[in-house]
Amino acid sequence: SHDQVIFHDNDFEVFVDPSGSTEAYKEFEINAANQTWDLLLNHPYNDGGFENSSRVLGKKGWDMQPPLQSATQVFPAGALNDPGIKAEGWTAEIAMPIHKLMESNPGAEPPRAKHFWRINFSRVEWRVKVLDNRYIKNTNFSEDNWVWSPQGLVQMHLPERWGFLQFSEQVPGSDTTIWNPEWSIRQVLASCHKAWDLGSRFYDCACAFKIGTFDLWEFDVVAEI
Repeated sequence: SHDQVIFHDNDFEVFVDPSGSTEAYKEFEINAANQTWDLLLNHPYNDGGFENSSRVLGKKGWDMQPPLQSATQVFPAGALNDPGIKAEGWTAEIAMPIHKLMESNPGAEPPRAKHFWRINFSRVEWRVKVLDNRYIKNTNFSEDNWVWSPQGLVQMHLPERWGFLQFSEQVPGSDTTIWNPEWSIRQVLASCHKAWDLGSRFYDCACAFKIGTFDLWEFDVVAEI
């Protein structure tokens, strides 16, 4: 079924920001039963963002389905939710509409060579135990989280820390990796914003500062990672 809060159970998640603006980015979640959830975040939750989806706004909410398509396969067949069959794993295949991923995203451009989007992937896994021949969540443990591009925190809604998806017409691994000229200044500005946010929310201080972009160019020389 569609528009379920998936991450309370085992799932796979995709996060996409076509412009790198950290605004109007998209999230898609899927579990082994092919239950899905797609949403648009106007801003990260910690910055006052909210979920725009058909789950909360009905027909007025943002949605990728249709034309988004997804499918899953569990190995071996029949192992899903059956403790009597030893599960080996599961796969998911997702076809996302490019125009929906770009929708409402300021500055978004279609994929083209030498261009990139910001993206990340997350895998959530809960430990379970068997009771009366059923899997139940083991509440003695919190969930385990894996991500494609490490963010330093167990928090996916940090789009400024996501990885880069570079588009190319070359054979994989043969193209030159592009360098984002705005990377350093964006990281400094993001750090300033986080510092201001922490001071405002946790120390109840009237934090205010004025900083110009030209004051940050000295930070532009950094080691490539």
